[in-house]
Amino acid sequence: MVLLMNVHLLASEMIKLFEKNTIKMQGFPLNVCFFYLCKKFITMRKSNFKLIPNLFLALALIFTISSTVGCKKDDPDRDKFLATYSVIETCGSGTDSYNITISESSTGDENVIISNLYNASGTLNGTVSGDDLTVANQLDTSSGYSFDGSGSISGETLTMTFTVAGDGAVD
Repeated sequence: MVLLMNVHLLASEMIKLFEKNTIKMQGFPLNVCFFYLCKKFITMRKSNFKLIPNLFLALALIFTISSTVGCKKDDPDRDKFLATYSVIETCGSGTDSYNITISESSTGDENVIISNLYNASGTLNGTVSGDDLTVANQLDTSSGYSFDGSGSISGETLTMTFTVAGDGAVD
């Protein structure tokens, strides 16, 4: 905004100088007239050269403030899911305890990798949206199980509901 006002000021002062000197400049080529006006403008502005360092400082300050305030990227929703969890699983075949790890995926800010779900030692892809985690129907090739489910996080507690199919059984 400061820069635009200075450009406008420069243009208006050049026009005023041109209007004052039009009679003197009749019959001269346009480039001579322009050179004369620039020379007059520079002569008139010599006392303001002390302001140039201050102008650069002001522009640098404005740039710094606008780039730090306006461009801050929010943390992805997935960051609150990234951890190793101690799982106590209750299902039709009984209760089991194991750990799962949720880590970030390189395929997007909303994607995660879930390791060792169902104590199957494989990895699955999940998608995060807000406080919700979705594991779309997919096959864990290392265990041969198919997984489909969802979950949500509250504080440091992750609650998941999922279906596992494999070896002719569903759990």
